[in-house]
Amino acid sequence: MKRLIAPFALCAVTATQVAHSETAFPYTSLGVSVGETRFDEDFVILGDSYSSISVAGFQGTYQINGGPYVQGSVSAGSEDKSQSDIEVTTLSIGGGFPVQLHRRADLVFQAELLSTEFEACVDNVNGGQFCDDDDDSGLGYGVSARIWAVPGNLGQFEFNPFISDSTLDDSETTFGARARAWFTANHTASLNFSTSDDADTVSLSYIYFWQ
Repeated sequence: MKRLIAPFALCAVTATQVAHSETAFPYTSLGVSVGETRFDEDFVILGDSYSSISVAGFQGTYQINGGPYVQGSVSAGSEDKSQSDIEVTTLSIGGGFPVQLHRRADLVFQAELLSTEFEACVDNVNGGQFCDDDDDSGLGYGVSARIWAVPGNLGQFEFNPFISDSTLDDSETTFGARARAWFTANHTASLNFSTSDDADTVSLSYIYFWQ
């Protein structure tokens, strides 16, 4: 079960970003995301086969005096089947340091404390459920780049590749990228993709940035 926890935790590591005139991008922000994680290999619980799980998350970030930032996030995934259901929850708190490489690019180093829980429940003959959970905690870390890809008068587009890992049991290195559209100086929407040896995640995010 611990191999299922890592993809959700790694999503949390790279889910949040923030803002100041000394960097190419703003960073103080609040955001939400929804998506799906698809496992590379199906797993079976009491005859129910799981190939994917729906996920949702909330995150917030605050930059301190144009330098490092602090951030926190919570994400949850669940899937119900005829005889069982699963839930995965990840909490994170940490921070990072953005470095301006160019007027259109930042390099961001980040680390977080992670707490995860995986719970699987099966129906019993008496109409109730039997549940088993697996908890883990550790350190998540990663590096990302934020690049103004297509600046223009009708809006701006950001490209954001990243790599992350953690000390969670059976954690796998995750690679990913997001494409973000800036509709105004504050309102953004992005399409996000990440992949590891265990799972692939696709999600949509809305983030409000303070300038």
